[in-house]
Amino acid sequence: MSHRPLSLLVASGLILSGCAEAVVSFDAANPLEAKVSGEKALAHVTALVGFGPRPAGSETLEQSRRYLEKELAALGWVTRRQTFTSKTPHGQVEFTNLRARFGEAAWKGKVTGLLCSHYDT
Repeated sequence: MSHRPLSLLVASGLILSGCAEAVVSFDAANPLEAKVSGEKALAHVTALVGFGPRPAGSETLEQSRRYLEKELAALGWVTRRQTFTSKTPHGQVEFTNLRARFGEAAWKGKVTGLLCSHYDT
């Protein structure tokens, strides 16, 4: 099965979303840069790497997922899992997308932004 139609759809969505009007506010007294910590980011990466290799379907990947859920919850994010099984060269493997929105009410509203990342190896 070709992934080309899906790739074109995703690329089109990204291009069109870039054409939308963006509303950005700036609070000079409380800049975002002051909230970002390279040390904290490195600590999170170190923790994830510390679980060891994280191939799909592994216990170490599940540990990583629980870690992410815990850390996101501590910051006010509500996570939901999207689990599915797919055929791989190694047989059927269970995969899980971890989705998060800020606060429970955000699950009822429209998605205005999307950030995707892999946390497996």
